[in-house]
Amino acid sequence: MAGCLLNIHGFMGSADNKNLRALKRLCLDERLISPAVDYLREPPGQILERLSMAVRTADSPVIVVGQSLGGWFANQISLRFRIPCILTNPCLFPHQCSVILDSQMPLSYLQEYKADSGKGRNSLCVILCSRDDEVLPDNYTACQNLSDHVRLVNGTHSQIENLEKELKYAKGLCGHMLPAS
Repeated sequence: MAGCLLNIHGFMGSADNKNLRALKRLCLDERLISPAVDYLREPPGQILERLSMAVRTADSPVIVVGQSLGGWFANQISLRFRIPCILTNPCLFPHQCSVILDSQMPLSYLQEYKADSGKGRNSLCVILCSRDDEVLPDNYTACQNLSDHVRLVNGTHSQIENLEKELKYAKGLCGHMLPAS
């Protein structure tokens, strides 16, 4: 059975991002959902509810893919629904990220992120963490604290080398995590 992938873009990204374009080439028989998210105007709880609705209404098994701040949401959705997720350079502590702190994000949103960050490990999570991530330079340890499936890859925060190959590897691991139908 073909599955469904929910792609969540990063903080200053767009729904048509590099992960989505690589997934389109890689997952020809699967449905791809990639909603636009306005992180500066929509509270985290509201975003989570909107993304949760996409998972609840999917007609096939779901794998969630998230880049940077989208990775924070992908992890939350994965934990909420016990479904696999792939995180690419995830921002696991948005309330501590300088790019986000320097933005015009409301303090109440930062407080929501803080309250819901760092709540334990996720055995259904595969992480691709770039060696030269200039936005989250010390992210590898945080990623290891979240999952046993962390792959250190070449690239920067928004440019993972061989992204399609890396996503194929991560998706293969996630395929073993999906419940039997």
